[in-house]
Amino acid sequence: MGVTVSMSEDTYRLPIHTPLGTFTATYSNRGLAKIVFPSFRPPLLTDLQLCPSKIKKWHCITKKAIHTILNGIAPCEVPPLDLSPGSTFECKVWKYLLKIPPGRTISYGALAKAVTGSSKYARAVARACKKNPIPLVIPCHRVIYSNGTLGGYALGKKWKRLLLERESKIAR
Repeated sequence: MGVTVSMSEDTYRLPIHTPLGTFTATYSNRGLAKIVFPSFRPPLLTDLQLCPSKIKKWHCITKKAIHTILNGIAPCEVPPLDLSPGSTFECKVWKYLLKIPPGRTISYGALAKAVTGSSKYARAVARACKKNPIPLVIPCHRVIYSNGTLGGYALGKKWKRLLLERESKIAR
């Protein structure tokens, strides 16, 4: 999977309709740059017919991936990811999150240790998770407190609980 760290000025916002509501995917000319959950949908969407062919292709891949993820399964394919809003540290955290399989979780401290070599950066990891521009695809919902409780989720604990429950049913 390609990950880009520079973002062009052209962006395309396209809807992804699911049984849980309409998500919005934002693409740059380099890849998927943002996923917005149903209750936070941006008002201006791009007409799919006006998008370049690579954006149309990426959107098709993203739609399939989102539907698969919402069913608790890892997608077979995701489009290139444009992580340009992130710092070097945030990108390192986000890339590590891509390695965590559905049905598995990791604590903020363990993730900090995996990324930096020290668990003392757990709060910085939590901030990086909160700033994740592509939730679902970059599964920050799989990061929990070391005591096994859910911890925070930028999109609300309801979503985090739902995603983890769906993944755990499939993983069993």
